[in-house]
Amino acid sequence: TNALVESDLGVRIESSKYFENFSSQTPAKFEKFAYDKFDDANSSSGESIEEGMNMGYPIQSIVYKNVKVLNGDTGGYTKYYYKAPSAYPAQTGSPYRYWPNINITKDGLIDKQEVYNAGNQLLTSENYDYTIAEMNVPNYVPLADGDYETKTAWIKEQRATSKVFDQNARAVTTSSETIRSADDFNLVTEKATHSDGSTQETTYKYAKDKN
Repeated sequence: TNALVESDLGVRIESSKYFENFSSQTPAKFEKFAYDKFDDANSSSGESIEEGMNMGYPIQSIVYKNVKVLNGDTGGYTKYYYKAPSAYPAQTGSPYRYWPNINITKDGLIDKQEVYNAGNQLLTSENYDYTIAEMNVPNYVPLADGDYETKTAWIKEQRATSKVFDQNARAVTTSSETIRSADDFNLVTEKATHSDGSTQETTYKYAKDKN
């Protein structure tokens, strides 16, 4: 079950309770959510997005760039950092404004994740980096009533760096890379590099590759 809280920046989840079955009275897991900026606890991290107008009213949505999920069972928490459309700002022009990558960022694109215990010790972290490409089509896509236009973007490459920390804040690091095909967006290769220098790589072939 989820509890919703409504603010001046829209409706958002305040807490979640997970039950083993319908007859359970006590949740097996309980989480609370906070949306303040990590560097300013009194300020929302929400970014308002206005894609255009509909019947004279603005079409708006909110992306929260910082989300903190508190684990009610352990006292630990996880911090999520997201890229919002401002990471790839709209470009002014006439008669339309061009907004790159908005189909990916308007729901938030994960940038970093950090897991802490109840003592505020960092346990694990994941950092993400992307190569974003636009579909190779001649036509632009209008947003809303045409205040903006864009092209559909897709994630060509994703790179992640995962770290697991011990009690002395020493990290064991694993890096991974995922590459997709520009022809059909299917997965092409996955590669992982570990702290000891060892690597594991997987390549994928599809029916068209085998003719």
